[in-house]
Amino acid sequence: MRAINLLPPESFQKQAGRRRIAGLVIAGITYLAVLAVVTTLLGGRVGDIETKIEDQRATNDGYKSQIAELSSMEDLLAEYTAQRATLETILARDVSWGRVLNDLSRVIPDRTWLTSFSGTTNLAIDTPGVGSIQMTGVAFDFPDVSAWLRSLDADTFPAGEGTWVSTIIDALEGEIEVLNYTSQTTLTTAADAQRREARIPEMNP
Repeated sequence: MRAINLLPPESFQKQAGRRRIAGLVIAGITYLAVLAVVTTLLGGRVGDIETKIEDQRATNDGYKSQIAELSSMEDLLAEYTAQRATLETILARDVSWGRVLNDLSRVIPDRTWLTSFSGTTNLAIDTPGVGSIQMTGVAFDFPDVSAWLRSLDADTFPAGEGTWVSTIIDALEGEIEVLNYTSQTTLTTAADAQRREARIPEMNP
């Protein structure tokens, strides 16, 4: 049996309109809900990306600081290398004058004595010997001068070699006849102070 609807046609139209409005409202709400979810997800990803960007910037700043430090280290290394080269040149012929004089005082013959002493260092690597000494002295006779020469070329004075007398002049010491002589001696590597290792520091890598 077919149902009989006694409502006027206008009621059906109003109901249909309300259903359409309700559908649009539900669709709008659903759209807003989906949009809110998507916005939240995208916002979280953007926040993560911004955090990563800030972390990377901090890392880059750290690298820049390290690069600046390394640059200053390069300058320091260049300065060290230059100063080391200077020290090596100076200390290449570093004579221990205290040891030379101490050893010399032990080999002077009894009948001779010194009146002057001067020493020089040979900085040129191709020059024989690490230096030389020039001395003037007094002896009673020629055998005493010969004893002086032998004492400086003996093993008891390893710092010297090639000693020779350039001048001998007769003189008087009071009423005693003496000889004033001038001699030169080449200093060997035994006169080296050997201070390079102590004076030139090593730079640890």
